[in-house]
This record gives sequence, structure tokens and C-alpha cells, in this order.
Amino acid sequence: MYGRSCSTSKKTKNNKLMWCVIWKKDDIYSIFTNQIFESNKKALEFKNKQTSFRKKHDAKVIPYDYKYFKGVKEHEFDK
Repeated sequence: MYGRSCSTSKKTKNNKLMWCVIWKKDDIYSIFTNQIFESNKKALEFKNKQTSFRKKHDAKVIPYDYKYFKGVKEHEFDK
């Protein structure tokens, strides 16, 4: 799905990735909420319920990494 290394992402006790929702604001992607999700499915459900994610905001569900608190540009995503 994502070609990123699991070593930089947070893992739960049973070695699964944790997921977060980021959004693009002023050309920077940052974490939308302080909630971290245990599965991609739960993060997508949360994202789809938010009314603030309309066409003007680009929101993504990605593996959690602390760098998203400060914000990153799109080319800084691990591919």
C-alpha cells in the first residue's frame, strides 16, 4: 500500500501500524486531530465522517509518524 519503512512508524503491541488523518492547509500537510487509529479502516471511517473535509481540503489516511505534527510538504512523504 505505502512503500514506507515500518521502523519509522509507531507500532501497536501486536506489531501493527498505527494510522492518522492528515490534511492539506496552506500547501502543508499536518495532522488533523490528535487521535491515532489502530487500523486503516477506522481512520478512513473517521475521515469520511468529518464535514470539514470537502473538496477544498485534501485529506489522507497514512501510517502515523511524528513529523506530521509540524507539517510536511507533499514531496516529503515517504514513497
